[in-house]
Amino acid sequence: RPPVCDSVLMNVIEYFRPFDVLIPRRIQGPKCMTQKRLNRVYEAPALSLGMRYQMILKHFTLVLALGSAMPLNYWLITVFCLVTYWIDKFNVLRLYRKPANLSDEVAHVAAVYIAPFSLLLHLCLASYFYTVVVSCPTEPMCSGPVSPLLTPTYLLLAVAAGIVLLLWQPLLHREPEVEYQLVRAREVPYSCVAGIENYEPPFAFTETADYGGLDAGA
Repeated sequence: RPPVCDSVLMNVIEYFRPFDVLIPRRIQGPKCMTQKRLNRVYEAPALSLGMRYQMILKHFTLVLALGSAMPLNYWLITVFCLVTYWIDKFNVLRLYRKPANLSDEVAHVAAVYIAPFSLLLHLCLASYFYTVVVSCPTEPMCSGPVSPLLTPTYLLLAVAAGIVLLLWQPLLHREPEVEYQLVRAREVPYSCVAGIENYEPPFAFTETADYGGLDAGA
C-alpha cells in the first residue's frame, strides 16, 4: 500500500503543483503590488529530472523485487508509468520552463547500475518466494535437512551475495570530478573573476566624462 499511495500522491502533486504554482497564483497573485513580484509568482517551475527519475527507478526496483509474491504489481507499475508519462509530457509542453542542458549521467546510472541490480534482486527473491516461502511459510529459512528443492535457491542467494560484495565499490556511482571553478556553467576560469568584488577602476566613470575627446552626449 505505501508504494501505491506514494506513486499516486507524487503524480497528483506533480500534475497540480499546489505549492509552487496553484496556491501562489491563486492567493498571492491578486495581492501583488508590483509587476516584478507578479512575474515571480507566475514564473514557470523548473523540471526536476532527478526527482522523477528516482521515483520511476524506486518503483521499478520494488516491482521486480516483490512482483513474484504479488503479481498485481506488474499491472500497477504499467499504469503508473503510463500516467507518469502523460503528466510529464503535459508539464514539459505547457508548464515547465525550458530545462538546462543535461548530460546522460542519470540515464547511464539507471541502465548500467540500477537495472542489473534490480534483475539480480528479482532472480534471488523470486526463487526464495517460490521455494523457501512455499515450503516453510512461518520460517525465514527452512530448518532441518536441506531438501534438493531448496539447494538451488540457497546457492543462488550465496552467488548473488558474493557478486554484490565483490562488485560493491564498482557499483557505487561516483560523481565525475567537476571543475567547480566554472562560473554559472560557463567555461570561465574562476581565476578570471577571483577578487572582482575588490576591483577598483583606474578612474571614476561619470556621465560627463570625456571618452577620447568625444562628448559623452554625442
